[in-house]
Amino acid sequence: MVEATTEPGKLIVDPCAGSFVVLEVCQELEREFIGVDLTYEEMKEFRREREREKKKLIRFRRQVMRINLNYLSNLLNLLLQFSYLPS
Repeated sequence: MVEATTEPGKLIVDPCAGSFVVLEVCQELEREFIGVDLTYEEMKEFRREREREKKKLIRFRRQVMRINLNYLSNLLNLLLQFSYLPS
């Protein structure tokens, strides 16, 4: 529904945010988001969870970078071993 009725960058307001599903959809679809919920604890927990996910994503990206660099290094060494690189 969010994708069908809005464009990237538009603001979505969810007055009953609850589990923040709409927020997650908005983030994936690059929409701005304002969520309101009756309990402050729910919002605090959601923020903590997002921060944990953000840290996991950063660690994952670093691992992927290391893997890619290792892969490229190994490939280069292999090519050098078999003299496939032009001199």
